[in-house]
Amino acid sequence: MGKHTNISLKEATQYCDPLKNGKTLSPYKKEGGRSQFYPNFILCNTSQEHDADNYISVHANFMLFALSPEIAAQLTDALVTNQTEETTVSSREVDVNIIDVSSAPKKLWNWILHANSESLEKYDYVWFIDGDIQLTSLNWHAFFMQVRIMRPKISQPASINDRGSGSVFKTLTHQRDPRIIAAEVPIIEVQAPLIEVQTWLKYSQFIQEQPELIRSISVGGENCFDMGWCHFAKSNMTGRQQHGIMWDKDISFRNDQTFLFDGANSSFVGRSCIVFYQTPIVHISKKARKTNGDSLQAGKAMCDFFRGEKGVIDKSGLHKVNKLFNYEPINN
Repeated sequence: MGKHTNISLKEATQYCDPLKNGKTLSPYKKEGGRSQFYPNFILCNTSQEHDADNYISVHANFMLFALSPEIAAQLTDALVTNQTEETTVSSREVDVNIIDVSSAPKKLWNWILHANSESLEKYDYVWFIDGDIQLTSLNWHAFFMQVRIMRPKISQPASINDRGSGSVFKTLTHQRDPRIIAAEVPIIEVQAPLIEVQTWLKYSQFIQEQPELIRSISVGGENCFDMGWCHFAKSNMTGRQQHGIMWDKDISFRNDQTFLFDGANSSFVGRSCIVFYQTPIVHISKKARKTNGDSLQAGKAMCDFFRGEKGVIDKSGLHKVNKLFNYEPINN
């Protein structure tokens, strides 16, 4: 495990020197490492000697939702084959739990049903990842170093694909200026949100206490769910969503990184929703999910709830998450 980690870390930092020397790199191309080797300033300017307090090593177990019995069987067979062919010995076993959800193949419904206090006991984070998100495309070391340092309640890597943006929201895709590390935003999409377990459990409880939301989710409604949790994480569903100064504030790299490492006193630690721009992940497909009349009506009902009952979103909010940042030059 140690050797594997060291090799991965070496690969993750192999383009640090070009980055520091001002060379333009791209996560879309082989030159620059593609996204899984795409470096950022935080990783490249931090000592890699973290054996005692390791930012790098993250242990993850998996819960896979199979939309049909056939898919469940295929996943089980693939898992058995992989375990049989595995030749290296890991000091940590990875648990994989395959759940057949064909009787109720609704994404948010299964999140709430299966990601509960019992299944998430002893975990720090729960990461919900769609099947068309390429997990191996992430620079794992750089991403989790940022998470460990900033400790956002809800976050995601920037979303890209071969054609550019992997999201319809421009504020959630990769920023070319490598000094723009992250930003606090009013939406983290349901594609690949990483959520503190306690934040998720409290938000899930809030949802379950709203009969109209549960009805909508049970028939496939998803709309505005991912704006609701940012409002919950920021203000516990009190007051109206604030924009401008409170949202879309960039977290930028400067030569003096102490603002990132000053613990609880940092204004950037413990933020509600943060997108990490310099650790993009590949969203293979941008096709809209399949919907029917019931799920469309359910989605509209969810937005109406959040808009009318909680003031989570309004016209300015919907406009805000679609704008593209215009950054001023950063003086180091």
